[in-house]
Amino acid sequence: MHIGIKYVSAVAVTAAAVLVVTACGGSGKSNGHSAAALTDDQVESLLLTDKDQPGYNFDASEDVRSTTDTPALVTTGDSACQSFRDAENALSTKYGTTVDLRRVLNSAHGVTMIQDAVEVMPSADKASALMADLTAGLKGCKTFTETEENEPTPTTLTAIPQMVGDDRVGYVTRASVQSDTEVDTTYVVRVGPVVVLMLETGTVNLGIVPLPQASETLLRLSDLQVARLKSAAGVS
Repeated sequence: MHIGIKYVSAVAVTAAAVLVVTACGGSGKSNGHSAAALTDDQVESLLLTDKDQPGYNFDASEDVRSTTDTPALVTTGDSACQSFRDAENALSTKYGTTVDLRRVLNSAHGVTMIQDAVEVMPSADKASALMADLTAGLKGCKTFTETEENEPTPTTLTAIPQMVGDDRVGYVTRASVQSDTEVDTTYVVRVGPVVVLMLETGTVNLGIVPLPQASETLLRLSDLQVARLKSAAGVS
């Protein structure tokens, strides 16, 4: 299933957020600091916690630090779909991703999950290329299939118009997984060489967060994570 940028078990996951921020402004021009100077440990200390999303909990020992260097191969769907998935995974061999940190916040009710991840690129141009691939994918890719755990996973992709603009994009994916349908709502923002992506996921059988509520949550958490990372990098 989709969670944030990565695929994981559909039963275990219900929400995700990937946040990338830089010490540069939206134009990508330096303000005298560099987000790339933040270490993995520093970035991890800035990730969202249960205090940021009441009713959720997390286990820091389960935080994931790993960049993706192997593409998730799309078995059906055109090149726009493959580029979209490469961008979702911040493929290091394509975008030069230097930091990829993810944390999962689990609902106390055991139904939903939020993943918060921070991915840093070596330059604003690389991050812009990632955003361009996401945006192009939303226009050119409507359905695609990948193989997960030896099973084909058909997925549909739909843009959220009110969440699409300069250096930001929102979309919904629906994936058929193990006799269920996983629905992911994702919001991605670029700030300089860093990309911020929020994703909330649910399944038809276990429950799906209504789109207006999911969008509001993703926007709020995205703003919070971006502000926290910019503050640490010394950017107003």
